[in-house]
Amino acid sequence: MTHANPFQALVDQLHHASPAALALSARACLHRAGAAFEAAGRPHEATPVFSPHTLTDIGLHTPLPQLLTPVLAAQPLLRHYAADPETGDLPASDESPTALIMSMVTELTLLAPTAPHSHAPLRDWSQACSDITLTMCLHIDTKDTGHFPTPESDPGRVASAELATQLSILHLLSIGSEDAYYEAARLSQAQRAEFAVAIAGLISG
Repeated sequence: MTHANPFQALVDQLHHASPAALALSARACLHRAGAAFEAAGRPHEATPVFSPHTLTDIGLHTPLPQLLTPVLAAQPLLRHYAADPETGDLPASDESPTALIMSMVTELTLLAPTAPHSHAPLRDWSQACSDITLTMCLHIDTKDTGHFPTPESDPGRVASAELATQLSILHLLSIGSEDAYYEAARLSQAQRAEFAVAIAGLISG
C-alpha cells in the first residue's frame, strides 16, 4: 500500500506563500529552533532571532529587510558550530547529539538570503528552514523509534507536532490579520516549549 507523503501539503503551502509569509514562517522556525540553546545549557549564545520573544518583536508589517538583518547578523556568531559545507563533517569531528543539533540551528542562519525582495531566494530559505527544523525533530524521534523515518512513512511524535505547527502557522499567515499572526506566534511558542524538552532528552542520551 502506498502512503501519501505527509509533507506534501507543507511544500504546496510554501510554494504559494507571499514573501512576507515566507520570511515570517522562516523566522518562526528559528524561534522554535532557539530551544536548542536552552536545552544545551547555552542560553547566553542565543542571538535575538532565537530568543523566546523574537516573534513578538516582529509582525505582519515588519519590512522584509528588518526580518532578515538580525538573521544575517547571527551568522558570524554561530559559524563555529557549522558543519563543513563540502564533507558535512561537524567541527572537531564531534558527532555528539549536541553538535549535530547546533550545526542544524546554525544552518538556518547561513542559508538566509541577502536579497530580501527576491521571491525565489526567500522561498528557498523558508523551505530549507522548514526542512531542517523537521529533520531536527526526526532525529529526536529516531531515539524513540530506532529508525529514521522516510518521506513515505509516518513521521514520529515530535516531527508530527512540528509539521502540524508549520502548516497551521502558514495558514494563519495567509489570513493576514494581526489576530492570526498572534495566534501563529502562540503556536510557535507552545511548540518551542515542547521542542526544548525533546532536545534535552536527545542530548542527555
